[in-house]
Amino acid sequence: MDIIKEIKASFKNGSVLTKLIYINLFLFLGLGISFSIIYLMNGNLAKLTYWFDLPASISILIKKPWTIITYMFTHFKFLHLLFNVLVLYWFGKIFLQYLTQKQLLGVYLTGGIVGAAFFVIAYNIFPVFAPVAGISSAVGASASIMAIIFTLAILVPKHEIRLMLIGKVKIIYLAIIVAAIDIISIPYNNAGGHIAHIGGAAYGVVFALLYKDGKDISAWITKIFDAIINLF
Repeated sequence: MDIIKEIKASFKNGSVLTKLIYINLFLFLGLGISFSIIYLMNGNLAKLTYWFDLPASISILIKKPWTIITYMFTHFKFLHLLFNVLVLYWFGKIFLQYLTQKQLLGVYLTGGIVGAAFFVIAYNIFPVFAPVAGISSAVGASASIMAIIFTLAILVPKHEIRLMLIGKVKIIYLAIIVAAIDIISIPYNNAGGHIAHIGGAAYGVVFALLYKDGKDISAWITKIFDAIINLF
């Protein structure tokens, strides 16, 4: 019970970055336990995933618009979660050296929303996706994380990150390499995921460029969250 109390205290008193990581972890654990129970009861897993994954089909998305938010906190595979949480932690810490906690939340959420838009639009305009658009979906924090990375790449391009076996690398070069990998990987696997990542990256670039001019295009969503929190 002490562990539970410590976790609650850590979440309550933690930074926005801590809260984002906890939400991703808690949702993964909750879904994982639920999946195991449903599996053992010979139930339908799709009925649970329906509430969290982002559908490529516009007609389905209209029926569950909340998934534009829930998908960016949802992971079904442990390695997917582990990688995203680690990268979110590393780049989130750097982000908070230069910008505020509210801006971290804003970029995470709006970057994820733009990534979702890229995913849905791509699956509804490119002919290659036509046969699978009705059954495809997306989950994961990657688009949100790409938004954070590319915000930093534009605002502080010379910030150096130490990578094992490589040494120090400027964040702008790392961002370019990651984006290039996403682009060239589209024809081979997880095309929708890579497209969503590109959407998040594009948002990060736009956010950073406008931020340099004194405009914070993520502020609207943090105001909404503040208003919701104030209701309680």
